Formats: sequence, structure tokens, C-alpha cells
Amino acid sequence: MCSRPLWGCCAAWWTDRSAAFPGLRLPVATVSCVAWAVAHLLVWFGDATHGEALAIGLLSAGFTLVYTQMRTAPKEALIVSSPYSLVVFLIIVSLWGQPGFWQSLPL
Repeated sequence: MCSRPLWGCCAAWWTDRSAAFPGLRLPVATVSCVAWAVAHLLVWFGDATHGEALAIGLLSAGFTLVYTQMRTAPKEALIVSSPYSLVVFLIIVSLWGQPGFWQSLPL
């Protein structure tokens, strides 16, 4: 039995497992971001009242999460956050010719 608190046991268990497979961190994180990026697109193209604002807020939170968790590896963070960048590009393209296009360019 572990004498540390439950979180310490879980963290130690995960650290041991992740050290055994160092090459899986980047693909798993990227696939996770792809799933979340699809969620942002669903919110953006949905007919919800505040869908656009929610999508932008979730994108901001997603970028923040990726770059704070991977702050020691900025190149990897750029790769992992590429699905979010694609979503931002798709949102800007979907606004082409609408009044909100020029307001969304600073994204």
C-alpha cells in the first residue's frame, strides 16, 4: 500500500508509465486537441444563441491550456495546438464577406 496520498500514488504511477513510452505524448495530445477542436467547430456552426462567443472563449482557453501545460516545449506545443489554429482559420474563412470578418482578424 502506498503511504502517500492517493494523488501522489496516481501521479507516480502515471510518471512511471509515461517514461516507458516517451514518443506517445505528442500524438496523444494532438489527437485530444483534434477532438476538442471539433467541439469548437460544432459550437461555431450550431444555431445556439451565444455560439460564436462560446467558440471563441473555448478556443482561447484551449490555446492557454496547451501553452501552459507544454511551456517547456514550445515546438511541441505548436504542433499540439495546430488543430486549434486550423479551427481559427476555418472560423475566419466562414466570416468572409460578413461584417464580423474584420473584427475577427486579430484572432
